[in-house]
Amino acid sequence: MARKLLVVDDEEMIRSSLKELFELEEYDVVIAENGTHAWELIENNSFCFVLSDAKMPNGSGIELLEKIQTITNGRPQVVLMTGDANIDREEGINKGALDLIYKPIDFQNLLQIIQDSSSPESQ
Repeated sequence: MARKLLVVDDEEMIRSSLKELFELEEYDVVIAENGTHAWELIENNSFCFVLSDAKMPNGSGIELLEKIQTITNGRPQVVLMTGDANIDREEGINKGALDLIYKPIDFQNLLQIIQDSSSPESQ
């Protein structure tokens, strides 16, 4: 089964960089520029993970996370990303995020979070 990821960020450079890096790791990657577009994609696709910026215009990652938790029982799993040091990691996790990571993104750390959560022991 293909490992399908959705990357959501209002910054094109972050979307394209993460898409390229995860494709090198053999993930099928789809991108969206905001939470509204991301939700449309989630309704019509099956993703293992969503990597979403926490703050964006036209639907934030926090709003997207809350919608996923309420409507789809927490699937796909969400990793929030933020450049805002005022967003608390524990708060994001308490809202249902798998994790919250701060920008600039450490790709190896992000990849490890995804891989650890994909392992049979974490199921």
